Amino acid sequence: MTEETPEAPEVEGDKPEDKSEDKTELDGAALKAELSRARKEAAGYRVDAQKWRVHEDSQKTEAEKAEAARKDAESKLAALELRATRAEVAATHQIPPDLVSLLAGSTKDEIDASAAALKKHIRNGAPDLKPGTRGRSVGSKGSNIDDFIRSSLRR
Repeated sequence: MTEETPEAPEVEGDKPEDKSEDKTELDGAALKAELSRARKEAAGYRVDAQKWRVHEDSQKTEAEKAEAARKDAESKLAALELRATRAEVAATHQIPPDLVSLLAGSTKDEIDASAAALKKHIRNGAPDLKPGTRGRSVGSKGSNIDDFIRSSLRR
């Protein structure tokens, strides 16, 4: 199989005299035309790249195609196994499902350590938001500004 390097087609604007032209002095219509030309050129390159991929695929042997499919299947299996391990460890440590994506690591021990560290930072229960706690820090037993004003007025 010989590989031929296609020659790059000569494109308008590649000539030395065009490069010396100051592009900042182009008007809106010229800029739109230049953009349109660049888009057509890029589309041509995309078509050529797709044709090259098809050509390369047609040159592969059945063994190469099977090997590529095997590697793809192995990578998908590894991703699924990692996802299942994270879910299992999260259930063990009672990590909420929406936080499972925060578990780091690629082995069960690494994920387990990550879950233990995450569990330390998860609050158990909701904060106390009963009436009369306005102005207090959550979990605070101290007085708030309302209590201070009431006690000042009673004197």
